[in-house]
Amino acid sequence: MLIAWALVRAADQWHEPQFLRYALKIFDDLAKSVVKFVNGRVLLLPGMQGFTQRNCVVINLSYYIFPALQAAARIHSTGPWENLIKDGVRLIENSLYGMWKLPPDWVAVQFSDDHTHIAKRWPPRFSYDAIRIPLYMVWGGVFSDPLKQNLDAFWQHWGIHAIPGWVDLPNGTRSPYNAPAGFQAVAIATDPKLAEKYKLPSVRGSGDYYSACLTMLAHIVSMENAHD
Repeated sequence: MLIAWALVRAADQWHEPQFLRYALKIFDDLAKSVVKFVNGRVLLLPGMQGFTQRNCVVINLSYYIFPALQAAARIHSTGPWENLIKDGVRLIENSLYGMWKLPPDWVAVQFSDDHTHIAKRWPPRFSYDAIRIPLYMVWGGVFSDPLKQNLDAFWQHWGIHAIPGWVDLPNGTRSPYNAPAGFQAVAIATDPKLAEKYKLPSVRGSGDYYSACLTMLAHIVSMENAHD
């Protein structure tokens, strides 16, 4: 999805129609392979296999890259993208758990009644996957309460330099270590009050590969939002 979105942006920047054709092919393949309709709701599967179970479908909410889905809707108007965006936002809003009311890394959507619950095959945490959710929502202009308010309380409670690497949603326990700089970057990029107080960490100083990627994305989101 990120590759397709990059091709759309490249086509816009350099007026190269071939890039757009490549992007359309990728989005069309994604629509056919990882988009699933459940009880009138359009869902995005994390992959082609292994996520459709007997009673439910398992979703990773951080795979909803909203600006990429918006690009898909713009160039592939016959696809499921507008409904996928709308249902994705609603799914996140309906998947807030625990004392912090935050989304888990993995959520299950029941076939029988469309009810959602924390997926059982993974630790019930707000962690290294779910941290991307607010970043992509801000980037796509769909970040709002209650998640916005809940994350604001979460960042403030721990402080920018003591954000947990994970928090167990059912019982509220946190990781024995603090999150890497990439988590701080996400907090600053998605919370205007934090952005007024702190500078984004540098990519070079963000530690491991994943943390550096989060920091890089946070810089891009902040830069593009400033130009809107």
